[in-house]
Amino acid sequence: MHLKDGSTPRWCQSGPELLEIAAVTLRMLAEPTRLNLLWQLAKPRLIQKTINHADHQVSGEPAHD
Repeated sequence: MHLKDGSTPRWCQSGPELLEIAAVTLRMLAEPTRLNLLWQLAKPRLIQKTINHADHQVSGEPAHD
């Protein structure tokens, strides 16, 4: 995946800190009721969005919709 300027997004270049934050986010979904809700509401880009969220935490960039 490439951005409009041809560069690769940071979330595609995952490092240990980024992956740890994403794993913590996904661990919060491990409870069966939450997982069932997620399963019903999920879109195919869940993992991409989770990694992107972790990237914003690591980089300090503000979250966006």
